[in-house]
Amino acid sequence: MPFRLACLPLLLASLCGMARADAQPVSYPFDQRNAVIEFFPRVGGLLRPTGEFQQFQGSLSLDAAKLAQSQAIVRMSASLIRVGMPGGASKLRSADYFDAARYPEIDYRSTGLTAGDDGKWTMTGLLTIRGVTRPQTLDVSLVPGGKGRGPAAFEATGKIRRSDFGMVADHRLVADEIGLTIKVALDRSAVAGLRPPEPEPHIEP
Repeated sequence: MPFRLACLPLLLASLCGMARADAQPVSYPFDQRNAVIEFFPRVGGLLRPTGEFQQFQGSLSLDAAKLAQSQAIVRMSASLIRVGMPGGASKLRSADYFDAARYPEIDYRSTGLTAGDDGKWTMTGLLTIRGVTRPQTLDVSLVPGGKGRGPAAFEATGKIRRSDFGMVADHRLVADEIGLTIKVALDRSAVAGLRPPEPEPHIEP
Protein backbone atom coordinates (compact mmCIF):
# COMPACT_ATOMS: atom_id res chain seq x y z
CA MET A 1 0.00 0.00 0.00
CA PRO A 2 1.29 3.52 -0.70
CA PHE A 3 2.67 5.51 2.22
CA ARG A 4 1.05 8.91 2.63
CA LEU A 5 3.51 11.76 2.83
CA ALA A 6 3.20 11.83 6.59
CA CYS A 7 5.98 9.23 6.32
CA LEU A 8 7.98 11.16 3.75
CA PRO A 9 10.58 12.75 6.11
CA LEU A 10 11.72 9.30 7.27
CA LEU A 11 11.93 7.99 3.72
CA LEU A 12 13.90 10.97 2.52
CA ALA A 13 16.21 10.81 5.50
CA SER A 14 17.16 7.30 4.41
CA LEU A 15 18.05 8.72 0.99
CA CYS A 16 20.16 11.57 2.25
CA GLY A 17 21.60 9.96 5.35
CA MET A 18 20.12 12.60 7.63
CA ALA A 19 17.73 15.50 7.02
CA ARG A 20 20.31 18.19 7.82
CA ALA A 21 19.85 21.87 7.09
CA ASP A 22 22.63 21.66 4.50
CA ALA A 23 21.35 18.47 2.84
CA GLN A 24 20.93 18.73 -0.91
CA PRO A 25 17.65 17.85 -2.68
CA VAL A 26 17.60 14.51 -4.49
CA SER A 27 16.56 14.82 -8.14
CA TYR A 28 14.71 12.09 -10.05
CA PRO A 29 14.32 12.66 -13.82
CA PHE A 30 11.53 10.64 -15.43
CA ASP A 31 9.84 9.97 -18.76
CA GLN A 32 7.65 7.26 -20.31
CA ARG A 33 10.35 4.65 -19.65
CA ASN A 34 10.03 4.83 -15.87
CA ALA A 35 6.69 6.56 -15.33
CA VAL A 36 3.02 6.44 -16.33
CA ILE A 37 0.62 9.38 -16.69
CA GLU A 38 -3.02 8.37 -17.11
CA PHE A 39 -6.33 10.22 -17.30
CA PHE A 40 -9.85 8.90 -16.79
CA PRO A 41 -12.79 10.62 -18.53
CA ARG A 42 -16.33 9.48 -17.80
CA VAL A 43 -18.33 8.98 -21.00
CA GLY A 44 -22.09 8.57 -21.16
CA GLY A 45 -22.31 8.39 -17.38
CA LEU A 46 -21.12 4.77 -17.40
CA LEU A 47 -17.95 4.22 -19.44
CA ARG A 48 -14.63 5.24 -17.91
CA PRO A 49 -11.93 4.59 -20.53
CA THR A 50 -8.29 4.95 -19.56
CA GLY A 51 -6.22 7.48 -21.49
CA GLU A 52 -2.44 7.65 -21.40
CA PHE A 53 0.19 10.18 -22.38
CA GLN A 54 2.76 8.27 -24.42
CA GLN A 55 5.53 10.87 -24.38
CA PHE A 56 6.57 13.22 -21.56
CA GLN A 57 9.56 14.44 -19.57
CA GLY A 58 9.68 15.52 -15.97
CA SER A 59 11.69 15.79 -12.80
CA LEU A 60 11.07 15.34 -9.08
CA SER A 61 13.27 17.17 -6.59
CA LEU A 62 12.72 15.77 -3.09
CA ASP A 63 14.21 17.83 -0.27
CA ALA A 64 14.56 16.02 3.08
CA ALA A 65 15.65 19.14 4.98
CA LYS A 66 12.93 21.44 3.61
CA LEU A 67 10.10 19.13 2.66
CA ALA A 68 7.70 21.90 1.61
CA GLN A 69 10.23 23.05 -1.01
CA SER A 70 10.24 19.73 -2.88
CA GLN A 71 9.32 20.30 -6.52
CA ALA A 72 7.85 18.52 -9.53
CA ILE A 73 7.70 19.53 -13.19
CA VAL A 74 6.41 17.61 -16.20
CA ARG A 75 5.81 18.38 -19.88
CA MET A 76 3.51 16.07 -21.87
CA SER A 77 2.90 15.72 -25.60
CA ALA A 78 -0.71 16.56 -26.48
CA SER A 79 -0.45 14.49 -29.68
CA LEU A 80 1.10 11.24 -28.49
CA ILE A 81 -1.78 9.84 -26.46
CA ARG A 82 -3.72 6.58 -26.18
CA VAL A 83 -7.40 6.31 -25.29
CA GLY A 84 -9.29 3.11 -24.61
CA MET A 85 -12.04 3.74 -27.16
CA PRO A 86 -12.11 3.94 -30.99
CA GLY A 87 -11.38 7.42 -32.32
CA GLY A 88 -10.79 8.78 -28.84
CA ALA A 89 -7.20 9.90 -29.41
CA SER A 90 -8.07 11.72 -32.63
CA LYS A 91 -10.94 13.51 -30.87
CA LEU A 92 -8.71 14.63 -28.01
CA ARG A 93 -6.11 16.03 -30.41
CA SER A 94 -8.77 18.10 -32.19
CA ALA A 95 -9.57 21.78 -31.63
CA ASP A 96 -12.50 20.73 -29.41
CA TYR A 97 -10.14 19.39 -26.79
CA PHE A 98 -6.30 19.64 -26.59
CA ASP A 99 -6.04 21.49 -29.93
CA ALA A 100 -2.66 19.78 -30.32
CA ALA A 101 -1.85 21.47 -33.63
CA ARG A 102 -1.78 24.88 -31.91
CA TYR A 103 -0.78 23.77 -28.40
CA PRO A 104 1.46 20.71 -28.75
CA GLU A 105 2.45 20.50 -25.07
CA ILE A 106 0.77 20.28 -21.67
CA ASP A 107 2.75 21.49 -18.64
CA TYR A 108 2.54 21.07 -14.88
CA ARG A 109 4.85 22.83 -12.41
CA SER A 110 4.45 22.46 -8.65
CA THR A 111 4.48 25.54 -6.43
CA GLY A 112 4.39 23.97 -2.97
CA LEU A 113 3.77 20.98 -0.74
CA THR A 114 1.36 21.49 2.15
CA ALA A 115 0.48 19.33 5.15
CA GLY A 116 -3.20 18.96 5.98
CA ASP A 117 -4.79 18.65 9.41
CA ASP A 118 -5.17 14.90 8.95
CA GLY A 119 -1.45 14.36 8.34
CA LYS A 120 -1.86 14.05 4.58
CA TRP A 121 0.01 16.16 2.05
CA THR A 122 -1.15 18.12 -0.98
CA MET A 123 0.98 19.35 -3.87
CA THR A 124 -0.11 22.68 -5.32
CA GLY A 125 0.92 23.74 -8.80
CA LEU A 126 0.05 25.29 -12.14
CA LEU A 127 -1.35 23.25 -15.04
CA THR A 128 -1.26 24.64 -18.59
CA ILE A 129 -3.51 23.18 -21.31
CA ARG A 130 -4.37 24.93 -24.60
CA GLY A 131 -2.32 27.94 -23.47
CA VAL A 132 -4.54 28.39 -20.40
CA THR A 133 -2.92 28.12 -16.95
CA ARG A 134 -4.94 27.21 -13.86
CA PRO A 135 -4.06 26.18 -10.28
CA GLN A 136 -4.05 22.40 -9.84
CA THR A 137 -3.72 20.40 -6.63
CA LEU A 138 -2.63 16.77 -6.39
CA ASP A 139 -2.73 14.28 -3.52
CA VAL A 140 0.69 12.65 -3.24
CA SER A 141 2.01 9.43 -1.73
CA LEU A 142 5.16 7.30 -1.77
CA VAL A 143 5.72 3.57 -2.04
CA PRO A 144 8.55 2.65 0.36
CA GLY A 145 11.64 0.83 -0.84
CA GLY A 146 13.49 -2.01 0.82
CA LYS A 147 15.15 -1.84 4.22
CA GLY A 148 17.69 0.96 4.39
CA ARG A 149 16.65 2.34 1.01
CA GLY A 150 14.69 5.39 -0.10
CA PRO A 151 11.21 5.44 -1.62
CA ALA A 152 10.60 3.11 -4.56
CA ALA A 153 7.84 5.07 -6.28
CA PHE A 154 5.95 8.37 -6.23
CA GLU A 155 2.24 8.68 -6.98
CA ALA A 156 0.08 11.76 -7.47
CA THR A 157 -3.66 11.81 -8.10
CA GLY A 158 -6.11 14.61 -8.81
CA LYS A 159 -9.16 15.77 -10.72
CA ILE A 160 -9.21 18.28 -13.57
CA ARG A 161 -12.21 20.29 -14.76
CA ARG A 162 -11.85 20.36 -18.54
CA SER A 163 -14.12 23.41 -18.83
CA ASP A 164 -11.48 25.42 -16.92
CA PHE A 165 -9.30 25.09 -20.02
CA GLY A 166 -11.98 25.83 -22.61
CA MET A 167 -12.74 22.19 -23.40
CA VAL A 168 -16.54 22.32 -23.33
CA ALA A 169 -17.46 20.14 -26.34
CA ASP A 170 -19.72 17.11 -25.84
CA HIS A 171 -20.71 18.31 -22.38
CA ARG A 172 -23.80 16.10 -22.38
CA LEU A 173 -21.76 13.01 -23.18
CA VAL A 174 -18.37 13.52 -21.48
CA ALA A 175 -18.19 14.55 -17.82
CA ASP A 176 -16.48 17.82 -16.97
CA GLU A 177 -14.32 16.24 -14.26
CA ILE A 178 -11.39 14.13 -15.45
CA GLY A 179 -9.30 11.93 -13.16
CA LEU A 180 -5.49 12.11 -13.37
CA THR A 181 -2.79 9.78 -12.03
CA ILE A 182 1.00 10.17 -12.21
CA LYS A 183 3.16 7.23 -11.16
CA VAL A 184 6.96 7.50 -11.15
CA ALA A 185 9.40 4.67 -10.36
CA LEU A 186 12.21 6.15 -8.26
CA ASP A 187 13.99 2.80 -7.97
CA ARG A 188 14.87 0.50 -10.88
CA SER A 189 13.18 -2.41 -9.14
CA ALA A 190 9.86 -0.53 -9.24
CA VAL A 191 9.79 0.07 -13.01
CA ALA A 192 8.44 -3.39 -13.86
CA GLY A 193 5.58 -2.90 -11.40
CA LEU A 194 4.20 0.13 -13.21
CA ARG A 195 2.80 -1.74 -16.23
CA PRO A 196 3.72 -4.35 -18.85
CA PRO A 197 6.25 -3.29 -21.53
CA GLU A 198 4.70 -0.89 -24.06
CA PRO A 199 5.51 -0.31 -27.73
CA GLU A 200 7.24 2.90 -28.80
CA PRO A 201 5.09 6.07 -28.72
CA HIS A 202 3.06 6.57 -31.89
CA ILE A 203 0.12 8.56 -33.18
CA GLU A 204 -3.01 6.59 -32.35
CA PRO A 205 -5.90 7.14 -34.78
